[in-house]
Amino acid sequence: MTLAYINGQYLPLEEVKVSAMDRGFLFGDGVFTTVLVREGIPENLTRHMERLKRDCSALKITFPLFDEYWVRHLIEANQAEKGTWRLKILISAGNSKVLRLHQREGQHVF
Repeated sequence: MTLAYINGQYLPLEEVKVSAMDRGFLFGDGVFTTVLVREGIPENLTRHMERLKRDCSALKITFPLFDEYWVRHLIEANQAEKGTWRLKILISAGNSKVLRLHQREGQHVF
């Protein structure tokens, strides 16, 4: 079973739901990065997170609370400690019926 971390919860990947009104889904309004994970170690994680934070700021998306522990726990939970893996981190602008760009709360999916 593959686990994802979404908005503070670890969920089986098949249980992750994205709202049809999510701006990331509707308009691609969000940011993402793909982190190389080798032998359980996410490479350049700090630089990836700094870039995501900067990109969120440029798009007026509030960068969500982040803890490196969540990434490490997700790697362990998915038994990705051996070999080479890709970890995609997505931050969406969230649900909104408003089309203009205003400050929004970011939602994250690992």
